[in-house]
Amino acid sequence: MVSEHKLASLKMSSSFSIKESKLNIKAFHQCSSLITAKLNTYNFLLRRSQIILLVCSLGLSHHLNENEQPATDIEDDKGEKILNPLYRTQCVNDGILISWLRGTIKDEVLSLFFQEADTTYKVWTSLEL
Repeated sequence: MVSEHKLASLKMSSSFSIKESKLNIKAFHQCSSLITAKLNTYNFLLRRSQIILLVCSLGLSHHLNENEQPATDIEDDKGEKILNPLYRTQCVNDGILISWLRGTIKDEVLSLFFQEADTTYKVWTSLEL
């Protein structure tokens, strides 16, 4: 594990520079209860605004707007490759967001989308089509 101080000294191997807030399932579940209606074929605009506001309030709007991820590996101050902690955090957060989005969609809508959607961005943009 890399400490916050150590993380500051790491050289990024990509242009990804978004600070990723760390979600935990319990806290996110409390927030997600603010979304009261499951997405159906008639309420997309209402649901869209609720989801955007919630995800933005968590500091994770880039999951909806960008298909970019941080580099998987980075170099430490000795030039050795290590797992990028930002990548791991983004993957965990993305998994929580995907599960939540899928869980708030009616089955008849869910079956129309998401066969290949493996990121929050792909799930979100497939709904906007």
